[in-house]
Formats: sequence, C-alpha cells, structure tokens
Amino acid sequence: MNVKIIEKTEYSSLVEYMLDGLICRRIIPSFLIHSDNEVDLVDLEQGIEYGQNWGSMIDESAIPLLLELELKRKGVWTASDLLSDLNTARGAVNYIVTQQLSVLVAKSREMNKGSL
Repeated sequence: MNVKIIEKTEYSSLVEYMLDGLICRRIIPSFLIHSDNEVDLVDLEQGIEYGQNWGSMIDESAIPLLLELELKRKGVWTASDLLSDLNTARGAVNYIVTQQLSVLVAKSREMNKGSL
C-alpha cells in the first residue's frame, strides 16, 4: 500500500494512507517502507495507531435528535421551511456542531491533565 511519510527517523516513521475511504496514520519501523513508499498492509496493521478516535468521544446517536430539536426551536419544521431559510438551518447545524466540539475540548483537556 502506498503511504505518505509524515515524519521519519532512523528507527520509526509516522505514515499516512487511505484504507476503505478512511485516512489513517500509524507509526511503523522505518525499515518496512520500500523505496517507492510502499508498505505491506500486514505491516501497517501491526503498526501503532496514531491520533484520537474523535467519534468515540461523543454520543453520535444523540446528534440527529439534537439537530431535530434545534431546527424546530428555530422554526424549521418542514422541507419548505428549510429550503426557504437556509441561514437559519445552517445556524442550527453550527450550534449542534459547536456543542459537540465543546465536548471534545473538555474530554481532550481531561486526557491531557497531568501529561507534560
């Protein structure tokens, strides 16, 4: 599999690649990277995952209900309402996304307590 080398030292490398339409990063031994930036998939799978799994930090099952409630609170009840006032609908979506970002920030701060 073709990888993009994000960072490389003599012993380890942070690589980025696409798998099933998802962007992934892993730390692998540098010697596993072939000269054409190819890495065997089995070697990638044994690497150390890099980055947070953001989706697991929020309750994504609640987002549709929160969005519905916010749209209705803003007066968007029908398809016609949505199409006639995209700015209000956009505001409702932004509000929900901002709430979820606040959850991610709070959990990230909690994870970073004591690290340094």
